[in-house]
Amino acid sequence: MRIPHPLPLLLLAAASLPSLLPAQGPRDPKRLLLIYNKSFADQNGNGLSDSLDCANYYAKARGVPASNILGITFPFKSRTIPGNSAKAWEHFHDYIVTPLNAKLKALGTTKIDGLVLMYGMPYRIGAPTSSQSLRAVDHLLQVPTVLGSRTGWGFNGWWTTNPYFESSAGVGTDKGHFSHTLYKYGAFEYYLVTRIDGFDLEAALDLIDGALYAEKYGSKGAGKMEGRAYIDTRYGKKPDSWLKSNYPYYPGYRTYGLWDMRMAYGSLWPRTIGLPTWWEPSGKEIGETGAKFTNGKPALSAPDALLYFGWYNYNQYIDVWSWNVGSVASDLDSNSIQYFDARKAPRHGFLTKAMQRGLSAGAGVIAEPYLSGHVRPEIILYYLALGYPFQEASALADPALFWRGVRIGDPLYAPFLKTLTRSKDQSSPKLRWSRIAARAGTSVTLDLAIQRSPKAPELAKVLVNYGLHASMGKSFDPKRGHHARQYFDLPGLDPKAAGYFCQATWTDPVGHTVKTPVFAITPRAIQGVDVHVQGPSSISKNAPLPLSFSVATQGSLSNLTGLKIELRQTLPTAGPWIDITGLSFSLLNEAAFGPEFESLLFGIKPNFPLQGSFEIRISAQVGSKTDSQVLTFSAK
Repeated sequence: MRIPHPLPLLLLAAASLPSLLPAQGPRDPKRLLLIYNKSFADQNGNGLSDSLDCANYYAKARGVPASNILGITFPFKSRTIPGNSAKAWEHFHDYIVTPLNAKLKALGTTKIDGLVLMYGMPYRIGAPTSSQSLRAVDHLLQVPTVLGSRTGWGFNGWWTTNPYFESSAGVGTDKGHFSHTLYKYGAFEYYLVTRIDGFDLEAALDLIDGALYAEKYGSKGAGKMEGRAYIDTRYGKKPDSWLKSNYPYYPGYRTYGLWDMRMAYGSLWPRTIGLPTWWEPSGKEIGETGAKFTNGKPALSAPDALLYFGWYNYNQYIDVWSWNVGSVASDLDSNSIQYFDARKAPRHGFLTKAMQRGLSAGAGVIAEPYLSGHVRPEIILYYLALGYPFQEASALADPALFWRGVRIGDPLYAPFLKTLTRSKDQSSPKLRWSRIAARAGTSVTLDLAIQRSPKAPELAKVLVNYGLHASMGKSFDPKRGHHARQYFDLPGLDPKAAGYFCQATWTDPVGHTVKTPVFAITPRAIQGVDVHVQGPSSISKNAPLPLSFSVATQGSLSNLTGLKIELRQTLPTAGPWIDITGLSFSLLNEAAFGPEFESLLFGIKPNFPLQGSFEIRISAQVGSKTDSQVLTFSAK
């Protein structure tokens, strides 16, 4: 019988806890090998693969030596290694395994602890096994020298046991910090494998900045880690003493019940680091009708989330979470981190969607792992609370090797490391760009960004004010959490409107704000040039005619080759068009350019009397392409 570790018995004795912690570490960037895809697209147009951009940013942020950066050539656009299992395995060996093993040999196989796959690296493969061929590239690379040859693997099992897996955290003698001497797969070297990834480069860099910000300023910028820990289980609440004394076997519980009690055991650990624990034990997921926390409050929302561990959000993300910067999560379900590389997908995993909403790190699976093959949430919690970095905590919690697990986040991120010295965030975000990425008539896709710096990381939420006039009056919260780039749809626009005035306000975790200049939004797709005019159908005789009109071009307004305003009387018969472009107009204090000078939205009124029935026409030209619109009105 294993003797209980003293730590669980002293959970509530916070004063004595620090003396029980092991030495902090390792967080040595010189023991990381960053792996990027040289062939990946250059989507930001700087002349480098975006995968290399990610590696360079992380290396600068953490001090990884240039010699510890490996570029591989993966000449396929897909993030899944293509071909049938035999062909895919050849590609896997030729483009990844062979150069990786050569680099490890050159550096010294035991001089590297962690392999970090950067944005743009493939993550799925159909391996040559007798069944369950879908594997995560990350999981295979944990032991890269045991992967056979390009013609075959020789491994036909589903998965085997991770030599660094801790099956009973806090009971007996725990596995400690990683060491090649202590933890091998037979005679072969084992590595901690994480990745920094997302649906685009900016999303991947947000994970780096989230970790950096939390370590430098805390989760809310006030110099400390703040927030709630959420636990979500299904088999009811048990007393702390029972959870501690029976872990990890829990008599009377098997399979799902047993795993559930183990997750309930995780509810003990946030208290040791001063975090309030909000536990939903009923079988409802947090956010579902009828869900209730153990404190009696409805579990219909999850604000202030710093940690989340539980289950079972299969094929769903209930959008009630508000993630603090530096937050970490694991949801035990069958596709918890599926399609993390896709901005839009038919079945995003819970963690994938959470990262789009501001989660900084998560451990999950890309396909069905079966119960015993999924990362154990309570073990990640335990080791994070002890100050371990993400790469160790997530590896210690993963029972499987050569399977379907993926751990996304900064490997060196240690949110509760006692030796970190934090300070308050004193700076405001600085604007980087504001763009309209797409127009769909009733909506536009906004692409907004603030400046990045690993020395002064900054992330912020955004709120958009907009309206048909410069006073705006409407607001929209995309609820995407803290990011350095916000990319979202602004819905509910009127395609018949001349345009909208818009301004975005960025707010960082500590409350500092910065506003964009007011800019124009034209919601219609632009085919060369787009003109729209809006105004009243009738005015009083000799009264001013207030008009709103917009002109938008593909590219810059400097491409305009013509702009004309014309007027004609329509009763009793239609008269000729008269060019009034050069006549006197008054500006209605409403004017804005598009965020990239691609459009102009104006409010004007002619300074001359009008009486009768009229049409006013505004037309614009770019090269051979023209567009115009007519407004009919009466002045009586």
